[in-house]
Amino acid sequence: MTESEWLVSADPSAMLEQLRISRLGVASDRKLRLFAVACCRMIWHLLTDPRSQRAVEVASLYADGLATLQELMTAHDRASSVALNGWFEGELAWKVSAENVEVLTQNSGLPRWFSVSTKYASQQAAILRDIIGNPFRPVTLPRKSVRCKQCKGKGEFLSRADRGPEHMLLCPPCKGVGFIQGDCPWLTPTVRALAEASYWETSQGVLSDDRLAVLADAIEEAGCDNHELLQHLRGWERWSETTGWTGWRRRTLPHFRGCWALDAILGKG
Repeated sequence: MTESEWLVSADPSAMLEQLRISRLGVASDRKLRLFAVACCRMIWHLLTDPRSQRAVEVASLYADGLATLQELMTAHDRASSVALNGWFEGELAWKVSAENVEVLTQNSGLPRWFSVSTKYASQQAAILRDIIGNPFRPVTLPRKSVRCKQCKGKGEFLSRADRGPEHMLLCPPCKGVGFIQGDCPWLTPTVRALAEASYWETSQGVLSDDRLAVLADAIEEAGCDNHELLQHLRGWERWSETTGWTGWRRRTLPHFRGCWALDAILGKG
């Protein structure tokens, strides 16, 4: 799969396979689970059994470290009877809460859990792009150089009084250059607070477009000039035509928890 194909693909199976074989490092266990959770949220009206709903909710909490493995396994076990009765959507919720997240992509399983048709495929592909981003050109935030507190920017051996057992080594944080990499200069206290609020104040894992737009304004005012990041937060997505021309279009689906742009700001992988 090429970058242009990724941008317009309506085949989440092929996209998941691309992530698996390319090993680009952008599809962490957390992101795969949140992608599956978002797919469940998309058909929430079909998950009428409380055990299935609970499995999805616990899986979402577990992805962010807010539920224990035991809680995940309990929810998974309780949802099993729904899945084993042959209920298609119930199987989806059951597998989302599995301990081994690889079950979400084995045999291209996730996309075909919904139904034998492909009516949800394009929506799943859009969700995957929202959570993974563009694996061919991942966005990274710049880091500012800050003075090392141990050597005070001198990049020299520590004084005799400050030397420990490793007194023959240069100051470890700065490796003798006097500076270390600090936080991104765009991440002001205001930006951090807005990003945290955007992540946690959701309705069923769906992020508020208004909050993300406000966050985009704040990070731009703080000095962000990354067009890709700002556009995504403001509800646009890059797309490509077969001619090779790329442009921007409005997203038709909301952002979900795990959105690559918000994750980048929060330092989540």
